[in-house]
Amino acid sequence: MDEFAFNDFNDIEHKPLRIYNRVVFMFNIREDFGAYKVQEYLQRFTEAQKKEMYILIQYLNKYGKDATMKAITSNTEFTEDKCVENV
Repeated sequence: MDEFAFNDFNDIEHKPLRIYNRVVFMFNIREDFGAYKVQEYLQRFTEAQKKEMYILIQYLNKYGKDATMKAITSNTEFTEDKCVENV
């Protein structure tokens, strides 16, 4: 993994999509390189950003990929108390 840089997706302006991309990238890192590299990737983010990723992971686990993508494209804000709005 050292041959390329981690992508933090800061160039994506749509916040829910940026968070989703970070989560998917994190899952891919875990699958390809293991938990150690995931920890290295997560060091790039603030605690608030990690919390956003955690909330989105919980949403994915509860509602699945299709509902999550629908929510992302309908401008749902993923918060602990309102993560199912517009779904």
